[in-house]
Amino acid sequence: MKDSVGQRLYSMKSARIYLVMATFSAWPIVNFAAANVEENIRVVVFLAFVLANFVMATTAFHIMKRIFRSAAPERIAAAAAIGVAMLYTFRVVREALLSVGAYSQFSLVVTWATIFAILIGGAWAVVSSQKALRGMAGVGVLMMVAAALPGFYGILTTSDSKAIYSENGKKSSPSDAVSHPNVYYLLLDAYARSDEILKMTGFDNKPFLDWLSDKGFTTLPKSRSNYNRTRHAIPSAWIMDYLPGSDDGYVMINEEIWDVMGGNNPTVRAFKEMGYKYIFSGGLEYCGRYADQCIRGVGLLQGAPWALIHSTPIPAFVYFISSKLYATLLTKNNSLPMEVAIKNVSELATSPRFVFYHELAVHRTIYNADCTYRKGLALEEVDRMDHDQQMLNSQKAYVATVQCTNASMKTLISKILTKDEDTIIIIAADHGVSFHSINTADRRENLKNVSYLRELSSTLSSWRLPERCQKWLPDDLSNVNHFRLILACLRNEEPSFLPFKSYLPLTPGSTDSGPVVLVPNSILRDD
Repeated sequence: MKDSVGQRLYSMKSARIYLVMATFSAWPIVNFAAANVEENIRVVVFLAFVLANFVMATTAFHIMKRIFRSAAPERIAAAAAIGVAMLYTFRVVREALLSVGAYSQFSLVVTWATIFAILIGGAWAVVSSQKALRGMAGVGVLMMVAAALPGFYGILTTSDSKAIYSENGKKSSPSDAVSHPNVYYLLLDAYARSDEILKMTGFDNKPFLDWLSDKGFTTLPKSRSNYNRTRHAIPSAWIMDYLPGSDDGYVMINEEIWDVMGGNNPTVRAFKEMGYKYIFSGGLEYCGRYADQCIRGVGLLQGAPWALIHSTPIPAFVYFISSKLYATLLTKNNSLPMEVAIKNVSELATSPRFVFYHELAVHRTIYNADCTYRKGLALEEVDRMDHDQQMLNSQKAYVATVQCTNASMKTLISKILTKDEDTIIIIAADHGVSFHSINTADRRENLKNVSYLRELSSTLSSWRLPERCQKWLPDDLSNVNHFRLILACLRNEEPSFLPFKSYLPLTPGSTDSGPVVLVPNSILRDD
């Protein structure tokens, strides 16, 4: 009888131990998935993350049991559970340091390691009994529920994106278009205007611009972006208007904006009403249900999973084990490799087609000039945990990736024009670079930083349009007017342009929401 009772108590004790490790293993994944519910979350991949966390926790538990034979199992289980959960706070610590102006690679590692040690030590000290373990299990369950609720709420309250913008221009129909040329919009993320690249790095991009000119492109000498963050700039271009709330100082990126980026917007609707098929190529996260076809990579660590694993110190650890393994798992697969995009985009046959190709290589500075992956990339990984920081560490690496991208664009454009001489092609960037950024608690200080503001807003913009539309192409065209011009060209009507404005985000690069502040035009004027 006593043996039976003892077995039941032992089973309950074991169950609580594994429940604690299971809940704390799942919590960071559930929390991330709920916060990114609109990003085409792949359930199987995230379950794999949960399982991997649980395996790490249980492995650590059993190893520590052998090392600390006299320690209570409750202490060991609590320490293992906290340790796994703490892996996913690396990026949180970084952003906290940025917000108070105390960030450096050294301060990040030391601060995170200190917090990691304190929390594990605290769990070891406090959870020394079954009662304490029950309490910790309850906390783990509550954390899971609290993490999941925002995601369920977002799913239940997602509304049509029409609420955040007005339709721009008239409705289109197949008869409105005077012609139906194929249209390619090639967005090269963070590709700066050539005069700024020369000034910042000494690299002369003129040979590439001359090649484009020979192919019928006009490169705009005064082009600028309206928003200096991808998740502001692309939606603004899609809706052909400034984002609601900009002039009030606050822009919120939420499920409605994600829907716009996924294709639910006036631009895509206008193309479809004219009989076009919308084809998206690039990272997984912007391939929405409104696309007729998606060209994207097949790696497991794309999109949201890539962001999730980069909220931990794991990428840097992988690099120190093997730089080749790092490039294979954590660089190449986080977006669509250019050679894959070139092959698939150039072989499209659907017509008429509108192709939106979003290329992140320049932003992530991931290539050598010969288009091999940079071996030293992960040495900067601790410094490169948000999108504004990814091009900061090496001007040489930025130039090398620009050179690789130039060669890839030449190949892609040549293949397109071989099959289709009458196509419309636009090569554009959503924003420039930030070599002169200042990490400061008050990001308004950057309004005094003229070099930073000019390099961040100066963008490559090169257009191959029918001759009849060339007269409508101004030297200073900005992104908010790109599709106003393209659609007007297809309709053979004069475009209606919005006056230029440029907004600077006041939050760290990995934070999607505002506030934003209007940059005075006098700072950005090209004389």
